[in-house]
Amino acid sequence: MTELTARPCRACGRELVFAEGPGGKLIPLNVVRNVYVLNADGKADVVLAGTETFQSHFESCPAASTFSKKPRHQEDSK
Repeated sequence: MTELTARPCRACGRELVFAEGPGGKLIPLNVVRNVYVLNADGKADVVLAGTETFQSHFESCPAASTFSKKPRHQEDSK
């Protein structure tokens, strides 16, 4: 994997890595070390333990709308 440089989010301070996305724009990503799925019985199983996976930081940043050119509604952010 290519070496990624971590930088803090300018809004919330969480450490992020940036990767080139479609169209060449940089995408801020959270590093997620363990990925879980919920079984039908409600128990969590680790799918990818110890493997670095990535999630768009826009999914978790409380200030994501300040970086968007499109207005975001409260129900859009989770």
